[in-house]
Amino acid sequence: MEPITRVQLQNAHAAAIAEKKRIAHREQELKGQLAAEEFYKEVRRTAEFGAMTYASSKSMPLGVAFDTMLFWTKEHFPDCDVVTEIRHMSNEPTYGVRVSWAPLPYADAATALEERRLQKETSW
Repeated sequence: MEPITRVQLQNAHAAAIAEKKRIAHREQELKGQLAAEEFYKEVRRTAEFGAMTYASSKSMPLGVAFDTMLFWTKEHFPDCDVVTEIRHMSNEPTYGVRVSWAPLPYADAATALEERRLQKETSW
């Protein structure tokens, strides 16, 4: 056993609530990471099949899990078009992510990347 101070005991309730919130947030992050890994595999399968030049993720509600999945999807496919989709299948809308690897309309991919960087730098 460790000694506990008066201040620690006075803040114990708030600390317990904060720890529960931290655990819940981390669970949502893990859910998003698992969804991103599953989607990564789906994109690879779709690309290997060769019939389409895009893939869409499963629907998810907005929140930490969706944000995490979107972040990791953008990290996994840095030069692909990654966009979000709104889906109205029930009372509450859900969201998905679409990855497109269609050829760019530009002749040179490096030129396209430079133009994207320039747009990001100047679109404020």
